[in-house]
Amino acid sequence: MTPERDLVTDILLALGSRADAHVWRQNVLVGRRGARVVRSGPNGTADILGVVSGIPLAVECKSARGRLSPAQRSWGDAFTRAGGLYVVARELADVTAALALRGVR
Repeated sequence: MTPERDLVTDILLALGSRADAHVWRQNVLVGRRGARVVRSGPNGTADILGVVSGIPLAVECKSARGRLSPAQRSWGDAFTRAGGLYVVARELADVTAALALRGVR
């Protein structure tokens, strides 16, 4: 597995064990239907979506050298403007620290 995929798994396991959380891996698939391109979600959607202790959460997992694409940055900005917590995580501690800033332990 890639470091980012390992991180996704670690975060899903940690958050998924919480009674106050509902999280899932959000894959964005692209396919064709005739000549038309069909997506299962918006380009740039975060790797992990859910709710933790009543807070809408989106987590984009990146390796140490990984960078956000323009689409990911745009999606994260829109999610934040809508009131959600968007976290770019390079380790599980990034997510727990961001939640702690919102009063979630």
